[in-house]
Formats: sequence, C-alpha cells, structure tokens
Amino acid sequence: MITSSFRPQGHGQTRRKPDVRVLEIKRVADSTDAGRVDWILVERKEELERDPRTNEVHRGKISVFYWDLSAGTASDIPDGEFLGFYDKGFDGISITSSSLSTGGYVRVDPPRLRGGRLGTYLMNEVVGWAKQWPDTPVRQVTLLVGDAGDPQSRLRRNRFYERFGLEFDFTDKDKSAGVSRSILAGNLKEVTTWAQTITEHDLPRYLRAALSDAEEMAVTARIQVRDFKELYGELRFAERHPVRWIASAWLRNRPAGVAIAVVGIVAAAWSGFKLV
Repeated sequence: MITSSFRPQGHGQTRRKPDVRVLEIKRVADSTDAGRVDWILVERKEELERDPRTNEVHRGKISVFYWDLSAGTASDIPDGEFLGFYDKGFDGISITSSSLSTGGYVRVDPPRLRGGRLGTYLMNEVVGWAKQWPDTPVRQVTLLVGDAGDPQSRLRRNRFYERFGLEFDFTDKDKSAGVSRSILAGNLKEVTTWAQTITEHDLPRYLRAALSDAEEMAVTARIQVRDFKELYGELRFAERHPVRWIASAWLRNRPAGVAIAVVGIVAAAWSGFKLV
C-alpha cells in the first residue's frame, strides 16, 4: 500500500509518526539561549532487505535526516543525519553508523543546535528502531578525546549515551575516551526527555500556519505603506501651506473647541442684534 510521508504510518501498536515532520525547539528558561526558538525539518528513511524464502529482515538501515530551518540561507541550509544499521548475517546492530565496520559516535551540527535536546530526539528514533531485534548485540560506541571538550561538555556527552543504557570502559581517569560495553538491543533504553523542549508538528499544518503568517504580514505591510503615503502627503502639505495646515489640524483635532467657539460667536452676534 502506498502511503504519504506526511501522515502517520501503520495502525494500533505499530502506528508510527509521519516520516517527515517539523520540530519546534524552545530553549529552557535557565539556559544561556533562553527564549530562542529553532525550527528543524526531520525526515526518517528506512530500508529493509528481506529473505525471499522466510520474509525475515536480514539487513536494515535507518537514516534520520535533519535540516536547520532557522539558519543559513535558502540555498545553503545546515543539515545532518543520525544513522543505524542491522545485519542478521553478522549478528550485529549499530546505533551510530551505517555499517558494522566502525564503532562510530554521534554529534549534532551546527553547534548552535546543541543544548536543545535535538540529539536526544534523533538518537531515540534510532534506538527505538534498533529494539525490533532485541537479541542482537549492539556494536560498540567509541568516545574520543577530541570530542570530550571541557569538563562540562565531557560530562554531558557521557550522560547522553548512558541515558540510552550504554555503559563504558574508559581509558583515562577523566573519562575522556573509551568504548561501550556489550549490550543487546533489547536492553537499550528509549529516552523521552526531549519532550521538555521539543514540540512535533506535521508538515502540512506547519506550512499552512507559515502561509497564514505570511499573508497576515503582507496585509500589515500594505496598511503600513498606505499610512506612510498619507503621512508623507500630510508633511508635504504642511511644508507648502503651513498656516492652512495648522488651521486644518486644529479643526480636525479640536472639534469640541470649534463648536464652542462657533456657538459663542453666534450667541454674541445674536445678542448684539437684539440690543440694536
């Protein structure tokens, strides 16, 4: 059956989010970027190869692509991807790479997107996919000294993997480098803390809302142009006829005063007429 990438996939317990979605990332109040909102386009692509005799999956791959809609230009949008790979023949699954030949690791780029739990969201997609094969060993994840950064960044990196159930054998006391211990895919943990900062939107509704905002902005712009033209005409009139402009402005802005003055003049004239 042909289905749209913009609609949820499957039914019941197998129901899955749309393959294409938009993420709204709001920074938490106590962060250095508090109040900032980032918009990320995400696409999930899955490839499965099945044994023609048993219909069992003997090889699979997942790619979770993302594009930073809040940065770059229309012709140069920052992007990246998180990968996973399964191979029944080699009895292994990777949650960081498109093959079993490397330990691999993950990183969110550009750096401006870090700290909003986007990495947790993307990794959770891969881990949830990997748990389809619970008895399959997970290939090791390699932590490098070059990725450790300062102590705070190193701690955040290590906790990132540990939340998904990985444990590490570190090669130094600072825990800057190491490899993950053996674990079966079924023992990996899915993490949902991304929901504290991320809201999912389906693409059609996101585009409809963006179009409505653009239409509203266009109407506002037309009103502002009209008001500017009227103001410019007013200024030109004031420049050419200052006395008339002052009189007309006074008449427009002080109608009550004008009415009183007119009544007073009429009353005085009438009184004078009666006396005569």
